[in-house]
Amino acid sequence: MILAKSTGLLIVGIILIIFLIGLFFVSYLLNKRTPIPKGCEQIAYDVQSCSGCKETSCEYHIRAEEMLKKMQIEMKEKEK
Repeated sequence: MILAKSTGLLIVGIILIIFLIGLFFVSYLLNKRTPIPKGCEQIAYDVQSCSGCKETSCEYHIRAEEMLKKMQIEMKEKEK
């Protein structure tokens, strides 16, 4: 009898942990895919560009580089 109650709680605990891990990954992916709002590009670039960090594989560095390239292209298009 006691073993059956413990097994049920163990299964509930495992399901809860799996759910929380899944929720974390889904929210991480959705956050990563969310574009930066219009008007906040420069603010986001200033925050994400770490002058002391040389880690080029960092997610912030990659997004900052992409944003900088996009801003340069937009500036060239405006000059034409």
